[in-house]
Amino acid sequence: LFFKHTYLYIGAMIVGFLSILFTANRGIYVLTAVPLLYVGHIKRAEVIQFLLRVGWWIKLMPLVALALALPYVVARMQGIQLLFGPFGSGTFRLQMAWYSFQMGLESLIGIGLGLAPYYFATAFPKAGQIFGSAIPHNIFFQLFAEAGVLGLLTFCIFLYVSLRPFFL
Repeated sequence: LFFKHTYLYIGAMIVGFLSILFTANRGIYVLTAVPLLYVGHIKRAEVIQFLLRVGWWIKLMPLVALALALPYVVARMQGIQLLFGPFGSGTFRLQMAWYSFQMGLESLIGIGLGLAPYYFATAFPKAGQIFGSAIPHNIFFQLFAEAGVLGLLTFCIFLYVSLRPFFL
């Protein structure tokens, strides 16, 4: 079946990898690379068989894509040492998560959908952190702040029911 739809799979992989690249998310880079390397190692005989069957241009496409993307990924990964510095994005996101958690504790039904950026900008003037119109960058903290315990619980139940067939 794989060889029958090879071009469709390759096109989907290229689009997927481009979207991962353009997220500029270092965690997603690692979470993508580790399973690919693992599967490539475990299934190396099948990968070699596949590479022997496909045309030269399909073999060349990942190398060209890697050559074009590598400088961007390397530059993005070099900034990782600043991630949790005083002005790093990791510190900023942890503070947003903490303030989101504080907002969620205030009300059983939350502050209202879409209002987290407003509350970040106005509700914590003494915190000394300027969030502007940022969102919490974490769906669970954002739901807890905006929809409260009930909204977060509803979302978690939805996730469980939706994903259960794939893991049981």
